[in-house]
Amino acid sequence: MTMSSTPHSGHCPLPQVPAAVTEAICDRWPGRGPRWLAAAPSEIFALCQRYDGRIRQTFSARYGLVVSVETSHGHIVLKSTPDPDAPLQAAAARQLAALRVGPPVHEVIESEFATSIVMEQVLPGVRAIRNASIDELGELLNVLKTAPVTLEFPPISAWLRNRLVNGAATDLPPGVLAASAEERAQALPVLDDLVRDESRTFIHGDISSGNVLRGPFGLRLIDPRAATGDPEYDVAVLALKSGHQLAELARRAAANSARVEAWAMVAVAARV
Repeated sequence: MTMSSTPHSGHCPLPQVPAAVTEAICDRWPGRGPRWLAAAPSEIFALCQRYDGRIRQTFSARYGLVVSVETSHGHIVLKSTPDPDAPLQAAAARQLAALRVGPPVHEVIESEFATSIVMEQVLPGVRAIRNASIDELGELLNVLKTAPVTLEFPPISAWLRNRLVNGAATDLPPGVLAASAEERAQALPVLDDLVRDESRTFIHGDISSGNVLRGPFGLRLIDPRAATGDPEYDVAVLALKSGHQLAELARRAAANSARVEAWAMVAVAARV
């Protein structure tokens, strides 16, 4: 997420869903999207009033209404989304907070067409994936490996397989074109080999440039995919997004470099 609008002042205003978010949500969830759009601004407004805060910024998000709110106790983030997987993502965010690599989650509210999340805001909150040292990133990955084993979250391999089979025509990173059928076909047997002994440990699953932020006590992770899988998958994606050498980051994270290379190939073909 990146900050987009100018700060508000005075009492908490009724927030507006950005036009790009409206289009993306209605396209992805045509059944849920319109009903969420009708309710989300009022729900965020009510949360803002409950925390006696005022909206300072609206974030640029792909599939939700996300705002920064200033309260007498500090800054919080309010997020509402119609994503059916949002309750699992909220549970994964709590896992990150428990590991002290994610901001604390104060509240999760589920309704028929939406999930709203209240969490502390990471400040200064600048994107850190490109300016973090390889030692910092390696330490972050090693902390993730200490999470308790859970089967609550689905395997990342299932999500990747769906993208490879269906061409990843939706939910692509900005400015990225879907992989060719040939590239995806070459990646599928690599994924099959990886799945034979894939771990089911907790992973972030989406360590992209906007999800690694600089906080007062180091790096913090936000917006987890809510997945299980090989720790090497997170290593591969983080190496691809940060520009660090795969083998070197694998060494710092005490990961199997051959599996990191294989997951990187699958991740590229799946356009994560």
